[in-house]
Amino acid sequence: MPKSKQLILVFVVIIVLIISLKTGLFRINDVSDRIKQEDIVILDTLLFESGDVLMRHGDSFISDYIAKSFPESHSMSHCGILVQDEGVWKVIHSISGQISGVDGIRIEKANSFMANASNNNVILVKPKFHIDKQLISQLAWKYLKLKPEFDHAFNLNDRSKLYCSELVRAVYLEAGTKDIFIYKTIAGKKIIDFKSFFSDQYWSY
Repeated sequence: MPKSKQLILVFVVIIVLIISLKTGLFRINDVSDRIKQEDIVILDTLLFESGDVLMRHGDSFISDYIAKSFPESHSMSHCGILVQDEGVWKVIHSISGQISGVDGIRIEKANSFMANASNNNVILVKPKFHIDKQLISQLAWKYLKLKPEFDHAFNLNDRSKLYCSELVRAVYLEAGTKDIFIYKTIAGKKIIDFKSFFSDQYWSY
């Protein structure tokens, strides 16, 4: 075989090897990302109880904006209610379709919920006041079945649509809790302030 053809053949083999290696690495990284997403444990799940509130600072610029809007909220931007589903800890929560592609309430594994936090910024919040946590869990499941959309109007008087902390508030109020939530007016709208969950009088974290 002429030397020029040998060189061309070697060059082609090298290119194929590089492409194969890169493709393989991408696949390994994809699998690794999925494993990390499912298996990451930021909080000790032995501390979890049905009805607890799980909070996080999400990994989007919108999460950063929300956290800055509530400066006394320990940089939290999102929350949901912990429930158990066949022995697996999950979170019932509501997200805008503008962020997640699916609008409104959904359920997700707690580990996945925590994995979507920026820099593992997650806080477990527990009520100090007496409340039937099993009832909280049942009500959270009830709202999940009702499938309310995300409340883009931020209307606290309408439970047919709910944003994340509005869902927590609706469940706790329906379970018999007095209105212990703190409110803030933003752009003329009465919004639940995330600092509600950091009142030492009502919550531990």
